[in-house]
Amino acid sequence: MKKFRTIFSVIFSMVMVLTCAMPAMAAEIFSDVSADAYYAEAVTYASENGLISGTEQGVFSPDIPLSRGMLVTILWRNEGQPQAAPSIFTDVPSDSYYAAAIDWAAENGIVAGYGENRFGPNDPIERQQLAVILYRYAAYQGNDVTVAGNTSFIDSAEIAAYAETAVTWAQKNGIIAGKSGNVFDPTGQTTRAEAVTILYRYITKNAQENPNIPEVDKDTLVVYFSWSGNTEEMASYIAEQTGGDLLEIEPKAAYPADYNETGDIAKVERDENARPEIANLPASIDAYDTILVGYPIWWHTAPMIIGTFLESYDLSGKEVYPFTQSASMDTEQFNQSIEFVREVSEGATVHNGLFARPSDTGAIDDYLSENGLIK
Repeated sequence: MKKFRTIFSVIFSMVMVLTCAMPAMAAEIFSDVSADAYYAEAVTYASENGLISGTEQGVFSPDIPLSRGMLVTILWRNEGQPQAAPSIFTDVPSDSYYAAAIDWAAENGIVAGYGENRFGPNDPIERQQLAVILYRYAAYQGNDVTVAGNTSFIDSAEIAAYAETAVTWAQKNGIIAGKSGNVFDPTGQTTRAEAVTILYRYITKNAQENPNIPEVDKDTLVVYFSWSGNTEEMASYIAEQTGGDLLEIEPKAAYPADYNETGDIAKVERDENARPEIANLPASIDAYDTILVGYPIWWHTAPMIIGTFLESYDLSGKEVYPFTQSASMDTEQFNQSIEFVREVSEGATVHNGLFARPSDTGAIDDYLSENGLIK
């Protein structure tokens, strides 16, 4: 969206403050960033563009949380380090690295304190606080931050009242996505690894200079049911590539750990065309236009709980992309599962599905690219 070009460039610049220059593979620079870490690509991208430095020589410290003072300093430096009148916060020493930044942010209504003239500059920033600061900063930059509706996070009731609008704005504009199970975790901390990954996806959304970088689609939901963990692996990779929200379907009555026992139950459910209850069924998926649905093959088709999920919503106008895998990789069973998904997805356009092993990332990438789910 054009109105977010400014904020995209803002966040791109924000990463610069987390970093300084040195073009090389992240795993070669930082001893604590393995080549297969989920954030390695983001760190490498930032490094190649001269954006990253570690907390000390050769150390990135991916698990260290981002502090309130650090975030505000990032925004302030992006603005060219403007001067402002001293703030009233008693816990912000005038000689601290973040003092001028907090003065500026407070003067412009981007941040507020805890009360009793405290700011808490060294406190880890909560996810809902991050959303609020970015929301206010977007408004400061002149962006249109009007938003309608509510979030679709299953823990939306736990979001503080002051943060509800900001979180809704952040979700609907693809700025902050949910965690596994479509959980927002409003009071959770954001680590450096998470921050760089989110920012990497965010700044590359409209990046014209690098068309090979996957585009983040704020309207994509990757929902899956997994018993053995294979489909979960596949779904996690797809969510990482597309930038979609990730939701695991959790049955209300858990399936047994024993393979044969679960198989017996699955067969009965199939024969009865049952609809097993879902423990974490979202109240709405209206925020999503594109839904990737993952499942294993059970008794020659999709598990019946996939029918429960898809029949729970009005799917009119939505694009559904099934993906699955099985031990035998029997294409006839795959085709039967696609027919089942079509039957239970009334109103949706159900596309040809993806049938690949979770380890075959090449085939997965090809499918996502061919269907315009990544660029």
